[in-house]
Amino acid sequence: MASTYTTNIRLTKQGDGDNANTWGEILNNVLSLVDQAVGSYTTITVGATSSVALTENQGSADQSRSAVLEIAGTVGGAHTSIFVYLPAGAAKTYAIKNAVSANTTASDAVVLRVAGQTHGVTVPSGGVGYFFTNGTSVNTLNAAGFSALTTTQVMLDMQHYLQLKQLLELRHSQVL
Repeated sequence: MASTYTTNIRLTKQGDGDNANTWGEILNNVLSLVDQAVGSYTTITVGATSSVALTENQGSADQSRSAVLEIAGTVGGAHTSIFVYLPAGAAKTYAIKNAVSANTTASDAVVLRVAGQTHGVTVPSGGVGYFFTNGTSVNTLNAAGFSALTTTQVMLDMQHYLQLKQLLELRHSQVL
């Protein structure tokens, strides 16, 4: 069975019998990516552009896996908003800080959208918030945002957590 990648944070799922004598190196990379997903702080710098698509790499570091994103820089053109596109099809939570400054004719509002979608949520100038995406839409994680979170999504997130925990326990027992 060939190695594949998880849906939401794109971790390597090694196939049975794959990577003989090198599985430890691959597992260490997976643990580093989990660390990035849970606790890393990434600054995304905007400039004259009005939109930024976060990088999303299979099995290696990227912007969209980070737990905390700071959107920073000085907007060089006249834009109504700066659009930050999150990966489609991946559920994830983010802490976002809008540190963008604009010239006198541009806006410094950041709009979070899922790639391919036309709606999103706005992070105002200087704003900080916690947001979640189900892979098709973005919501603010507050009392109003919780109403958009379905029981199915919570169960899927818990299922992914339990699968990762089981995988790590299995790998740990194999090392001993």
